[in-house]
Amino acid sequence: MTRFGFIILHYGDPEVTFRCIDSILGLNTFKKDDSEASDQCFVVIVDNDSHKSDEERNILSEKYTGYENIDFLRIYDKTGFSHANNLGFKRLMEKFSPDFTVVANNDITFEQSGFFELCKESHAKYKWTLLSPDVFSTDKKQHQSPIAFKGREKKELDFTIKINEMSLMTFPLTWRAVSRTLEGYGNDSFLQKIKFDIVPCGACIIFASDFTDRETDIFMPETDFYYEEYILHERCRRAGYSIMYDPSIQVLHADGVSTKGRTLDEKERLKFLLKNTARSARIYRKFMYNR
Repeated sequence: MTRFGFIILHYGDPEVTFRCIDSILGLNTFKKDDSEASDQCFVVIVDNDSHKSDEERNILSEKYTGYENIDFLRIYDKTGFSHANNLGFKRLMEKFSPDFTVVANNDITFEQSGFFELCKESHAKYKWTLLSPDVFSTDKKQHQSPIAFKGREKKELDFTIKINEMSLMTFPLTWRAVSRTLEGYGNDSFLQKIKFDIVPCGACIIFASDFTDRETDIFMPETDFYYEEYILHERCRRAGYSIMYDPSIQVLHADGVSTKGRTLDEKERLKFLLKNTARSARIYRKFMYNR
């Protein structure tokens, strides 16, 4: 029997997280005690909605009362993506110690029949350490993984930092133009073959035990938002871990629901993106090039 663990980072509308968790429960014969499942399934829901009251946050935990294999980690401090997932990873390993660990946004749903078997078969054949599935955006109708085929060069990072900082400086005058530019950014193509050493889409990454048994954190150094995948790619390269993209394994992504829920409107959402992209690019540049 293989043990699958899920780390789901919750923020915003509980209904989004409900859809995610319910899709996980539907992957096999998941029972409240999981006694009849062919593969054991464990979920840690990291409630990162720190600005809400306990009463509001109880809506999420009360729905799954009685499921012994679903655990809740409630965070009270304002915490970014990397740190919240790292806390969830520690809880998952302490309580459940799975063979495979799936780290996913709460706006991901798992609707592919035989998902567990496909993951096991893929790992048995290719011996990957990290698996990047086909992440399909149901909103944009785009295949989002892999996000890149190599790490970013220093000149690319310098340009990214500069253009984001300039956009923030001129934000009151240029934000509409920047927003229109970003609307056209995306990947409409679908890589239909297995490929190694890619930069995975952070909306869903699957880790084998040779990573989770050796590492204490999923994302390190931590960023609040963005560039987590690039840093993870470089960490794996240095450690000799294998990253593989497998298009035969697919998850669905209701793209942007979580991030949009953090901000009041499009203008504030865009400022959030520019500020955190510049900040995270600087962390990645220092990690890559020590400057």
